[in-house]
Amino acid sequence: FIEKPIASDLSQIEEIIRLAQQTDIQVVVNFQRRYDPVHLEVRNLITSHPGIVLSVDAHYMKGLRHIGITMVDTITYLCGYPRAVQAFNRVRNQEVDDDSYEFILYYPGFTVAVKTTDVDSAVYNYHVFEIDLLLKDRRLSLVDNSQRIKEVPVTGYAYSGVKVLNEREAKYRETGYKLSMADAASYIFDVTTGNTVHVVNTPQTSFNNLLIINRIIDSFDQGAAKLFLEPELWKK
Repeated sequence: FIEKPIASDLSQIEEIIRLAQQTDIQVVVNFQRRYDPVHLEVRNLITSHPGIVLSVDAHYMKGLRHIGITMVDTITYLCGYPRAVQAFNRVRNQEVDDDSYEFILYYPGFTVAVKTTDVDSAVYNYHVFEIDLLLKDRRLSLVDNSQRIKEVPVTGYAYSGVKVLNEREAKYRETGYKLSMADAASYIFDVTTGNTVHVVNTPQTSFNNLLIINRIIDSFDQGAAKLFLEPELWKK
């Protein structure tokens, strides 16, 4: 059970994958939101209803390689892997001595815009990790640093034929994030005792996360270029 990020470059992750296969050791990376049933519920909603996503906005802080890689992992868990990336801003997080990038992930039919609350002038403002999904029939927002989900329905409006997101009927409920580390421990037990096949938080998914991170950095370095990610690049 290894903390994220699993490694600092792609070749190191490939070596970990090779060594794990040679020694029959299962490597599990700590992205605990993948064990939360509410995150799984949102993922299943998106995958089972193609075209339901209209737009996604997200906010994070504390460096692209630190908290940012968790944001990338969570978005790809919910929405799948993007076709392209484009980074348009960069600021320095003084606390972890890492750059926080603002960027766009391109998907068929929608985009994900990821921004940061980090600023060059402050060491620390406050912790934020939020994902706001605008769907065809509702708005789903993972808030309170993943501890709650907010659902806003689409209803009629004062004008005939007009529909709106009705904040007056918004509902909040708890996610399972607070218990997700216990769920991770249960998963590790099941994997190591042979009760389940290891498919969650594999080194392969961490390879794909870092591939996206590298493309984000390259995009900014190339003047906010839109860089594509071909299907053959992903580790299965």
